[in-house]
Amino acid sequence: MKCKHCETRMVNRPRGLCWTCYYTPGLRERYASGSKYASRGEPKGNPNSRGPLPATTTIAVPGSDAKICVMMERAEKG
Repeated sequence: MKCKHCETRMVNRPRGLCWTCYYTPGLRERYASGSKYASRGEPKGNPNSRGPLPATTTIAVPGSDAKICVMMERAEKG
């Protein structure tokens, strides 16, 4: 199989690239990894993923009813 970039040398590195193309700065990022183990970041639709932080903090004391209400509102908004 020929290199995806230069199309002259044989593939011997991941992403379907030859040794020279794989180690050329900036070139490797142009080609996606074909590995199922190379996924990055949170999976889409993950309910436990972290959303954006609130713009301000609460003045409620931890464990108080007011704090619990604020946290419930934030959870509903995602």
